[in-house]
Amino acid sequence: MKRPRVASAFALAIAGVVALSGCGISRPTTPAPEPVPAASPVLPAIPRPLVTVIPPVVTPTPYDSAPPTPTAVATPDVSTTDQEPTPEATPTTQPTTPAVDCAKQKCIALTFDDGPWKGTTPKLLNILKKYGVHATFFIEGQRVKDNKKLIARAAAEGHVIGNHAYNHPEFWKLSASSIQSQIKRTNTLLKKTTGKRPTLLRPPFGESNPTIRHILRDLGMAQILWSIDPLDWKDQDAKTVAARVLAGAQPGAIVLSHDIYPTTVDAYKTIIPKLQAQGYVFVTVPQLLKSVKPGVSYSQR
Repeated sequence: MKRPRVASAFALAIAGVVALSGCGISRPTTPAPEPVPAASPVLPAIPRPLVTVIPPVVTPTPYDSAPPTPTAVATPDVSTTDQEPTPEATPTTQPTTPAVDCAKQKCIALTFDDGPWKGTTPKLLNILKKYGVHATFFIEGQRVKDNKKLIARAAAEGHVIGNHAYNHPEFWKLSASSIQSQIKRTNTLLKKTTGKRPTLLRPPFGESNPTIRHILRDLGMAQILWSIDPLDWKDQDAKTVAARVLAGAQPGAIVLSHDIYPTTVDAYKTIIPKLQAQGYVFVTVPQLLKSVKPGVSYSQR
């Protein structure tokens, strides 16, 4: 008995779907990137191309409700201009930080991306001030206008201010001129706000390629990546984040974190005193590396 012809048509249709599902557009090996933080219960994941330190399993501490997230920021087209029409705050000169010999001391550098955010960054600055810690903040240019005083405060308290592009784009999708515009516009904004032009860039998503390095060489800037990623963007739990940083700590390390998460701020209430008790000295990226070359990428001392 012959099978009805409709069954054959159905099988062909299924085969066609399977065949199409195997097609796709090649992308960088970097996992799905994170857009600008939006007002949602949980912020999206950020891909991390470098070393991720994962300690033994840590049981998360539950929260009564989802932690607040930063207010959504509009994403303007900055590919055609490097100029910022809005006048900036009065420049603030960064103070001199204490001399540290990282060749002899257990130095570690804390770095914070994607901010500032008024809901969390002031609390983090208070914690850093309490323990006498200087860190490095990589600022998004689009956040400068609404956070001039906060950025100026960070600079005045001895923290180093770096460039994190204007609106956190996927550099691998942009032309060289657009990448340069993202960096230069942010440099202009930060210089007007702090009185100092940034010499360090942390590219969005940790993207490093020859085009970016060539642009940075021309701009006299170095690229700063990291050696410890506690995945604070993914696992928004203070105990988990603290455990990962403590497990991965070693002299010369650069720690990646994000000052837009309340749980990250809470984690550093534990991380800092515990590492200080182990003899670690917290330094800025320039203190850790001493000297950097334009166009070169650094992930640790």
